[in-house]
Amino acid sequence: MNHEDVFNGTQCFLVEKYDEQSGESIINYLEEEGFRSTKWIDLPHIDSVYINVESMCYGHAVHGVRTAFTIIDEGVKNQFRVKEFKNIWDILKKYRINKTKAENNDLKYLSAGSSCFLVKDDGLKNEGHEFWKYLKKEEFDSLNDDEISEWLLINVKNRTYLSNSSSNKILNYVHDNYQNALEINEFITIWEIIKKHEDIYESENLEEQYPSKEDLKDIYTRICHEKDISDRADSCYEFKDYESIDEYAEDVVISMVSSFSYYDEKSAREVVNKSMDFIRECYEKRLPAMDVADDFWIF
Repeated sequence: MNHEDVFNGTQCFLVEKYDEQSGESIINYLEEEGFRSTKWIDLPHIDSVYINVESMCYGHAVHGVRTAFTIIDEGVKNQFRVKEFKNIWDILKKYRINKTKAENNDLKYLSAGSSCFLVKDDGLKNEGHEFWKYLKKEEFDSLNDDEISEWLLINVKNRTYLSNSSSNKILNYVHDNYQNALEINEFITIWEIIKKHEDIYESENLEEQYPSKEDLKDIYTRICHEKDISDRADSCYEFKDYESIDEYAEDVVISMVSSFSYYDEKSAREVVNKSMDFIRECYEKRLPAMDVADDFWIF
């Protein structure tokens, strides 16, 4: 197994916008805690918020539109409650001393980090430690069979962990973050909250929800298409060696769809087609397509 798979995922949580008990918006709390907004548009129909605890930023979430990847792929139907997120953040923020925050309001910061937590305890050197039994009970799988150590990297998305590695990337990560590692009881508190939001369906349940194989095929095709858009958008932060202005204009369309929930491909393409003089001017100035997309942000 590839030890670096432990870094899969992101540190982004999908959280309800309003507290179910008080009815208060989580936005004021996030700003008080020092989180930055990423092209936030506070519209009445927006009832979910993407919050990244690594880059300390938040962004809008609209049902049916993926603006960011989340810590365990949770969606609107199994998003975190405000109280749950606050409980998690109260633990994590103690370890954010001198960590870098997002420098601007770019949406890419919503998917920063990984679904991995570093845990340390001298007792972990003992194979009989209760935490090893806990991980087994919770169905976490080891990525290695190396000698165990006092630190442990745990990925909550894949339910995997490793306790030692020869990977320079992993060893450097542990070295840089060792002083900010969680205690065992802190990780357990976080995991007991997170695991309630896993979205695991058995095949028979899928068939009940989507009885047609064609429906399943369409859903899979749509998911792949969304991933293709996301991957292409990642390359639009710099000006590329385009063969034509049409290719450049299409990158602007992709950037708009990726960044703004109120644009689909059809509406974004219509806007770009009506603005080709502006697009040509940006093309000649060699401006990144993602920067041009920002000019079509609807306030």
